[in-house]
Amino acid sequence: MQTLPLRLSPGQDLRTSLEAVLVKHDVSAAFVLQGVDSLSVAQLGLAGVKRSTELRGELEILSLAGSLSRDGAH
Repeated sequence: MQTLPLRLSPGQDLRTSLEAVLVKHDVSAAFVLQGVDSLSVAQLGLAGVKRSTELRGELEILSLAGSLSRDGAH
């Protein structure tokens, strides 16, 4: 397993930045071990709801986990 630490600058899109890591390092799939930070806008996908819910303001990420592949992120 190879770890790839990532630090984002203010204003960078979280999902786009994570997906770009796959391309930059020529990796077909990966997972997020841990993440903490802050956001100004978050889009939440809720089960059973077709449209995402958008939150705006001073938001904190206390935990971040997920999987990434060239076919999409979860």
